[in-house]
Amino acid sequence: NDLDYTKRKLQEIKNLKPRVIGSYTKGIKQNVSFNGSKYYVDAALALVQLPEEEQLSLINEGTKLCENTYEITSYGQERELINTEVEVPTTNGNYKPVAELSQRIELHKCGRTTGLTAKGKIIDGNIFLPKLPREENGTSGYSWCYNCLRIESELMKPFSDLGDSGSLVLDEEGNACALIFAKLKTACGRRLSIACPIELVLKELGSLINSELTIIGRIGLP
Repeated sequence: NDLDYTKRKLQEIKNLKPRVIGSYTKGIKQNVSFNGSKYYVDAALALVQLPEEEQLSLINEGTKLCENTYEITSYGQERELINTEVEVPTTNGNYKPVAELSQRIELHKCGRTTGLTAKGKIIDGNIFLPKLPREENGTSGYSWCYNCLRIESELMKPFSDLGDSGSLVLDEEGNACALIFAKLKTACGRRLSIACPIELVLKELGSLINSELTIIGRIGLP
């Protein structure tokens, strides 16, 4: 029965050796200065420890990749329900500068927990968040996190959830815009995704390894 099958599968998993597919290299979790303002950046780099063929397989054919279409349900002229399939663009290798991020941009992302979510919008401009863990000048603690992006989906599901941290947020043209690192539920029940501008993620992580980082364009979602 289903219970016996589940027990067998759990025992098989328990007997497996841990599989390392990557190792932490460098990371940042602090406020940084950019064009006269402070921005909070929470991001990290990992070195993939798999053969090149397996890396390509995970990227282009892996089961963890999201579909690049989603459905919107609406009412037709006769009040019948109509499901419309909408396709979103894939990563094109470019990114949106901080100065061009606005509430007018329509966003989507692919995450480990919630998969493909779309129709996201930056709301109410940038904010600062209190009491998030950070490391600054070699000291750990809690600090204000400045100019975080708040993103909310116009659809019924939240734009992201626990486990989606590190998801790359794209616009309608496939430009990278931000990197999700947290979620926030407001007093009135709004479920928001908190993200760092991708321009600053690339800049700060690149400075840690003395190298210029870029976004890789490919078939499939990030």
